[in-house]
Amino acid sequence: MSSTSESRYTYEQYKETADWLLERTQHMPKVAICGSGLGGLADLLENSVAFPYKDIPHFPQSTGDVPGACVYSAWGGDIVSDQHCRRTEP
Repeated sequence: MSSTSESRYTYEQYKETADWLLERTQHMPKVAICGSGLGGLADLLENSVAFPYKDIPHFPQSTGDVPGACVYSAWGGDIVSDQHCRRTEP
């Protein structure tokens, strides 16, 4: 996506997504973990709350072999967001 292209989402859609997540968790992530090869990291996370991508309004769906999820957890005293499975733009 070039810097001159427009987003396919509106401000209202972004806000609906954020509000949906904020209504369902008290976790406020300081760090987002995204990347392949980090599956073992999930074993180190505590007090996890997972939201399947398919349930999150306006959220792109996973293109991986298993359904994706946005996971909010505690790790080393900080709150992190762990994105499970790869997601790509269609």
